[in-house]
Amino acid sequence: MSNYSKIRLKNFGAALSKRQEQEILQALNSKKYTPRQTANSQVMEDLPEIAREELEQLTVKWNLLTLEERKGIAVPQQERLYIDNCHTLTRIANEQYNWEVVYGYAFKKNNTDPTLVLRHHSISKDQAGNLFELTCIFGTQYCEFIEHPSGANFIDLEAS
Repeated sequence: MSNYSKIRLKNFGAALSKRQEQEILQALNSKKYTPRQTANSQVMEDLPEIAREELEQLTVKWNLLTLEERKGIAVPQQERLYIDNCHTLTRIANEQYNWEVVYGYAFKKNNTDPTLVLRHHSISKDQAGNLFELTCIFGTQYCEFIEHPSGANFIDLEAS
């Protein structure tokens, strides 16, 4: 990876402060990535199953409403519609195991392109302080992770 000096936001309407941009660039350039491990297979099976059950319950409740009843109700949270979404899985890990949600950005390991795409992402921290990747999409064998609270804002970035 090369040294990065600029951050560009990939989302319209999103914003980062100059300080946040500098923090992210510093983490990238110093290669101080957040170490994490893949959660055990039971957790990796249980969390998506819980998410699937939640989605089924939301869908049944939504479908039972008349069109008139739906008018005054917000559509179920978007992240709940995706059972393999990192934000869904970390929320459920928080509810089920009291694990903390940690926000930041995931990006490809060993990137050789002049630009680096950083995807907002969340991982989980257990009571012992161990960090866990809960998705296959940003698996530890493919992606690095840097912790940064702005990842909670669903902002994707590009560093160059």
